[in-house]
Amino acid sequence: MRKIEMPARGGSNRIPRRKVHRRPYATPEVYRIAGLRIKALARAAAPFLACLALLLAVWGYSIALWDTAYNVGLGASGAGHAQR
Repeated sequence: MRKIEMPARGGSNRIPRRKVHRRPYATPEVYRIAGLRIKALARAAAPFLACLALLLAVWGYSIALWDTAYNVGLGASGAGHAQR
């Protein structure tokens, strides 16, 4: 009777590593959509911020003009020394 021979194993005897579960990062499409939303928000906010800057500049200029006119008026009336 013949001995039963075991078939030869291919490869090495190393035990394969366990598969590590990767962290569930978002897909590239999610980042692309978020980028488009950020760009759209920036485009929408730009005119608003420009108008706000213009409004603040006009307001600051009007306050400076008001202060100058007030000080000139006090100096002309002679009451400037009494209030200062």
